[in-house]
Amino acid sequence: MNGREFVRRARRYARANGLEWRFDPARGKGSHGTFYLDVRETVVQHGEIGPGLLLDMLRQLNIDRRRFRTMKYTFPCNIVPDDSEGGWGFVVSFPDIPPAHTGGKTFKESIILAEDCMVVALSIYVDKGMELPTPGPYQKGQELLTVQPVIAAQLDLYTAMREQGVSRAELAERLGVSGDDADRLLSLDYCTPIAQVVKALRTLGCELAAAEQVA
Repeated sequence: MNGREFVRRARRYARANGLEWRFDPARGKGSHGTFYLDVRETVVQHGEIGPGLLLDMLRQLNIDRRRFRTMKYTFPCNIVPDDSEGGWGFVVSFPDIPPAHTGGKTFKESIILAEDCMVVALSIYVDKGMELPTPGPYQKGQELLTVQPVIAAQLDLYTAMREQGVSRAELAERLGVSGDDADRLLSLDYCTPIAQVVKALRTLGCELAAAEQVA
């Protein structure tokens, strides 16, 4: 992770938790800046940030490391009253995930349904071998929804396989498991143990950084 990615995730973390933030690119030595979160601050280097330094920075800002690692899968969604003829309740849409549409009778119910809808829509990208959508900028009035840590790890695995051209059959062979077991590693509606996903990532030369691993 580099400094720009850190700031992007930290900014989303702040918005998702209702915290004040700002980034001063000029306050720091050389190629460094300072990120402020509420009353805390940390120096951010513009280059690559190693796992040890990342963990220190998260501690300085009092950021939950498990929630932080999922920030790259935090998507803004619109929840608005259904003003169509005969409409009721609320309509939910995700600007960055076109297949994700749902709604509920109340705002609270819509939030719950939106989280499930987001995961179902992302599973469509995985099943079809498509590139995962990138979260766009947050707009005032939107809600920010984040996938669960184990699903974030599954999406990391899917992305690594796609980038390296590794098929599910090849992943199964590397892990010494059946094709069905390999499929379950990428099934977002299956309760896959995080340890199994981490093991699969390692076979691809990938590792969840120490500061990002899920306990």
